[in-house]
Amino acid sequence: MTLYDKEVLKVTITGMFVSLLLSSIQFFAGWQGESQGLVAESIHTFYDLIGSTIVLIFVRHWTKPPDYNHPYGHARIETVVSLFIGITMLPMALGIALNAIITFNEVHLSPPPGYTLIAIVLAIFGQRILYHWTLNVARKIKSAALVAKAQHYNADSWASVPVALSVGTSMQSTSLFFLDHLGAIFVSGFIVHCAWEIISPALSQLTDEIFDFDIIEKMRLKASENAENCRIGKIRTRGYGPYFSAEIELKIPPSTCFSEIEKTTKTVKTQLMDTFSDLKEILVVIKPLD
Repeated sequence: MTLYDKEVLKVTITGMFVSLLLSSIQFFAGWQGESQGLVAESIHTFYDLIGSTIVLIFVRHWTKPPDYNHPYGHARIETVVSLFIGITMLPMALGIALNAIITFNEVHLSPPPGYTLIAIVLAIFGQRILYHWTLNVARKIKSAALVAKAQHYNADSWASVPVALSVGTSMQSTSLFFLDHLGAIFVSGFIVHCAWEIISPALSQLTDEIFDFDIIEKMRLKASENAENCRIGKIRTRGYGPYFSAEIELKIPPSTCFSEIEKTTKTVKTQLMDTFSDLKEILVVIKPLD
């Protein structure tokens, strides 16, 4: 098992246990205290457990090395997993919002008890710890799926703040209980926002959108430094997971000898591979300079 696999498994399994604990506390406190905002948050937190399970199942597949049928490797599986996690957040958000709207005018005989507020505050602290830890590991090992997981924790924590405020305010009087419903609606909107933050980059990769304009310009400058008397033509990039491959055109004067072309090609390729750590493969295409 590689260091990458170990880090993903450690973060994922820990997140699963913490999410299950937080979700259970929130759900029972919200159910007993009749707080829709807290129940909505418990559902959102429980969804982190589902996302972690998906990562746990597929991590062994996207870390496989390239083979005959997959010359670019299997990293796109991680992209598909991230897309799936993002898409499946949307119906959850819709369900929470609809329920809050339908029951908006419901009459409550008593305000939510104090333990509902304690439960939501505990959840906020737990989610912030998970978010920062998961994001740091994700950046360290360059895992898009773990970044998606971190965004889940981030969504949970920030969405919990207005829920905590609405629950706290509702505790003052039953006439203010509508704020709890508003808190649930806010949670649903925040879930949609976080879902799009996951879906957008995944779609960009799956549709072979340009990996990064800034990186392309930096590659052009770096190649120009090591290709005298040559012109840099088109640069094409293709992202897969946290990495990318590239194709770069070198336009060389027709009078250039073969050995010089070979030397220039090797130099450009080596310099680019050494400069860009996320660049896993590069193809240098030689064309005559017009």
